[in-house]
Amino acid sequence: MQTCKLARLYELGGWPEYAERAAACSTNLKYWAMENGDMQLQWANFCHLRLCPICITRRAKKAAYQLSQVLDKVQVDHDGTMYLFLTLTVRNCPGDQLGDTIGQLTEAWHRLMMHRQIKRSVKGWYRAIEITRNKDDGTYHPHIHAILAVEPGYFAKKSGLYITQKEWVERWQM
Repeated sequence: MQTCKLARLYELGGWPEYAERAAACSTNLKYWAMENGDMQLQWANFCHLRLCPICITRRAKKAAYQLSQVLDKVQVDHDGTMYLFLTLTVRNCPGDQLGDTIGQLTEAWHRLMMHRQIKRSVKGWYRAIEITRNKDDGTYHPHIHAILAVEPGYFAKKSGLYITQKEWVERWQM
């Protein structure tokens, strides 16, 4: 139903080719019957549109699986690696400023990652940008969720690697 709504919006917006793709998304699915009784998707006609609810869900599941594989490999190759979860935000913006705001957000991320202390402390990272919408005023809230890989001794204040929450906030505000 949501994909049909999306198709209608594309149609109203003057994007008939996108409307057609969205309307036809996942209307033909072929499965393999496995020996254990499970079904495995063999083929489907997905639209691959960025706003399609079906394709977004599939893309998110694929990204989560790939991230899980990478984190497992990091644990094998670098035993004891620890992770920090970091969320970085900016002020809400109207829809017509969303593209510019996301550009500023990603540029600020790159500047943050270039700080000497952060380069020393963070051995690797995964970053995803999420955008939520405030239903009350219609503004958008782009923000970054990041997983940072740090050495096992990161939390030992003597190590010189530890960055306090206050320091993260100060560096992000810069």
